Amino acid sequence: FAEDVPASAAKLLAPLCTAGEEFRISGSHLYLHAPSGYGTSKFSNAAVEKLLGTRATARNGNTVRTLAEWANA
Repeated sequence: FAEDVPASAAKLLAPLCTAGEEFRISGSHLYLHAPSGYGTSKFSNAAVEKLLGTRATARNGNTVRTLAEWANA
């Protein structure tokens, strides 16, 4: 997100979680653990944007690791 996620966002986002999913908010970042896969989750980027009224982007763990490697090269 472009700015810190308000604490009230957790209550809005909680209903998106399905069995086994967990999320954490840290500043302007939202971390989602979706053991059944992001593609089957109700916790989509579009749903988050709609509920919070802001723009968001998503990256999976592999992409984040690759970007970190590039930044450190």
